[in-house]
Amino acid sequence: MRDLNINLDFIQDINSKLKMKKLLDKIEIVLKNHSTESTDFLDPYEIKLSKSILNQISEIGYLEYGGIDEAERKIIYLFPEYLKFSELDDKIGYLQVELLKDLSHRDYLGSILALGIVREKIGDILIYKDKTIFIVKKEIKDYILMNLSQIGNTPVNIYESGTKPIGDLLENFDEFQIHASSLRLDIVLSSIYNISRSESLKKIKSNHVKINWEQVDKPTKLICEGDTLSLKGFGRSKIFSFKGPSRKGKHIIIVRKLK
Repeated sequence: MRDLNINLDFIQDINSKLKMKKLLDKIEIVLKNHSTESTDFLDPYEIKLSKSILNQISEIGYLEYGGIDEAERKIIYLFPEYLKFSELDDKIGYLQVELLKDLSHRDYLGSILALGIVREKIGDILIYKDKTIFIVKKEIKDYILMNLSQIGNTPVNIYESGTKPIGDLLENFDEFQIHASSLRLDIVLSSIYNISRSESLKKIKSNHVKINWEQVDKPTKLICEGDTLSLKGFGRSKIFSFKGPSRKGKHIIIVRKLK
């Protein structure tokens, strides 16, 4: 079996580096046993890292899947490159509750995490006009069915959905406009989350900020249109568009903040 001498030192985030080490362990199992393996749900940055590793190993085939084609969080399936693999749904379960008005994505996610489940076992949470669907690893499906009795302070009935979710998702964000004197991360972050510049700097230096799911510790990094920002404890936002300078020469930025 070949030696997987792949350097992970370039990965700053400790959590992401640990997941890539686990990925390497799974790759070794596939190569040794000629078997199939799968990861937990990975965010877009972790998927990007995983693919950069997997593309270096010609003996391994892989597929990524998150329950729906447009999923943000996905599982990566690993298998010997000579093997045809199509059992994408064998690791994924779909759980459904009726839509609860005035509850956000964070409310739904928080209620599941409060059961002691780690984030990596949960895929996308899809909010439709009449229902909410959780995409989860099958191994925790029954546990959630038995233990999730309320979301926020609202009692719920949760059941397994036997079919893939379809339909138009509700807009689950607030859209607003900010004026920023610069496109520097610390300045944009301060404007979006209504915190002081000094607090923004502190959050960045404390590794509480990610751009496109990648941990960032440089306050001078420039924000681009389409970037997704997340601030620990404050939620996630997308830089939807730039509208050009204001009369006072500031950058006008349209932001969509996840509810």
